[in-house]
Amino acid sequence: MPTWPELNARARHLEQDLSVKLSSLSARLSTLARSELLLRQLDSAASLPDPEVVAGQVQSHADLVDLAIAQIADVREAVEALATVVRLASAAAADEPPSTSKTGSISRHTDILASSRSELDALTKVGQESAARFQLLETGLRSSLLGSHAGSDSLRRGLLQESLGIAESNRQASALISQALLAQDSLEHQGAHVSSVSAQIYSSFITRLPSISATIQSIGRYRNRDTVVLAVVAALCVCFILWYKLK
Repeated sequence: MPTWPELNARARHLEQDLSVKLSSLSARLSTLARSELLLRQLDSAASLPDPEVVAGQVQSHADLVDLAIAQIADVREAVEALATVVRLASAAAADEPPSTSKTGSISRHTDILASSRSELDALTKVGQESAARFQLLETGLRSSLLGSHAGSDSLRRGLLQESLGIAESNRQASALISQALLAQDSLEHQGAHVSSVSAQIYSSFITRLPSISATIQSIGRYRNRDTVVLAVVAALCVCFILWYKLK
């Protein structure tokens, strides 16, 4: 099993890598928002530009959505990898003599993990809502390109209601997932704290074991001395009785 210094260094490396990935994902979602704004402008324009231009923009935005979804999955894997290392580091720290630096490092790793999960949940929600809006925009643009303006209004209203329902379901699911992740982080933090306290108690017991052993030996010596004294008194009593009888 890796030692505490190795796991601590691994956790720091994963934290740096995770920070870079979260920043990259945030930038990707900003690019996605700008692309969505361009699609909205095309959708609300009085007359659409060349169909090939619109189709190209729709395909470009679809590629951005796919990249964002893949990037979200990659960041989530990095978060879970960090969570695994933090759990192992907490266990390794509990097996060694406790120290303030180890406790502080575990607390720092746990806080960074919780913060990264919260940020990932927020970015995931943004990505899901953007993907849902894109479905509506894509349908509207394709309908406009086909020239079915009269029928597309009713279609858009139906799709809007469906999109709003999907977005609300996604928000509720994201809220439940966030609560579950927060509860998991809280339990992991409590587990790390319990492990730290157990390690301190064990270390204190090991430290005091020599004094406990010396105390037990001292009690044993006192008991042996009492036994010797009692035996001497009994022997004297027997000698006195024999002398009295023989006299």
